[in-house]
Amino acid sequence: MLTGALFRLQVLMELADRVSGPAGAVAARIQAIESATLRAGAALERLQTAASLTAAGAALAAPLVLAAGAAMRFEDAFADVRKVVDAPLPALQALQRELLALTRAIPMSAAELTQIAAAAGQAGIPFGELARFTRDAARVGVAFGITAGEAGDALAKLRNILELTQPQVMQVADAVNYLSNNMAATAPEILEVLRRVGGTGKLLGLTGQQVAAFGASLLALGTAPQVAATGLNALFQRLATAPAQPKAFQ
Repeated sequence: MLTGALFRLQVLMELADRVSGPAGAVAARIQAIESATLRAGAALERLQTAASLTAAGAALAAPLVLAAGAAMRFEDAFADVRKVVDAPLPALQALQRELLALTRAIPMSAAELTQIAAAAGQAGIPFGELARFTRDAARVGVAFGITAGEAGDALAKLRNILELTQPQVMQVADAVNYLSNNMAATAPEILEVLRRVGGTGKLLGLTGQQVAAFGASLLALGTAPQVAATGLNALFQRLATAPAQPKAFQ
C-alpha cells in the first residue's frame, strides 16, 4: 500500500512539473507583455503631453507673432511719414501714439492710417494737422468705401485745388456723401469729377459743394466720370468768358 501511494505521489509530482513549466513560461510572457504595455502607455502619455505643450506654446505664440508683424508693418509705413515731413523726434513719436489710438475708434489698421498721414504730408498738409486730417480721411474712406490711401489723396488734393481748410474740406465731403446717398452717383465718382474740375469751378466762383452737385447730376444720367468732368470743364470755361461775350450769350 505504501509503495503504491509513493508511486502515485511521484506521478503527480511529475505531472505538476510538466504542467508548471509551460504555465510558468506563459505567465512570464504575460508579465513581459504587461510590462511592455505599461512602458508604451507611459511613452504615449509623454508624447501627448509634449504635443499638448507644443500646441499650447503655438497658441500662445500666435498672437505675439501677429502683433510683431503688425508692429513691423506700422514702422515700415511710418518711415514714409518721416520722409515727407520735417518734425523733431518727440513730435513724430507723439503722432505715432495718436495714430495708434485712432485704431481703437476707426476700423483701420495703424499701417493704413499711417498711409493717410504720409499722403497728407506729401501733399503739404501742415504737420500739426496730420492727426486730425488722418482721422477725417479715415472716416471718409470708411463712409465712401475706398482705401485709406485713396481717401487721404482725395482730401489732400481737394484742399489744395479748392484752397480749403480742414473743416471746409470736410463740409465738401459731407455734401458728396449726401449726394451719393440721394442720387444715382457714387461718392468715388463724384470725388473724381471734383478732382478734375474743382479748380475750374473755383475760378468761376463756384464752391466745392456746387461743383459736386453739378457732377452728381451728370453722373446720375449715366455719364462716366471722365466724360462728365470734360463736359463741366468746357461749360465752366465758357461761362467764365461770359462778360466778354455778346449780349445774346450773356
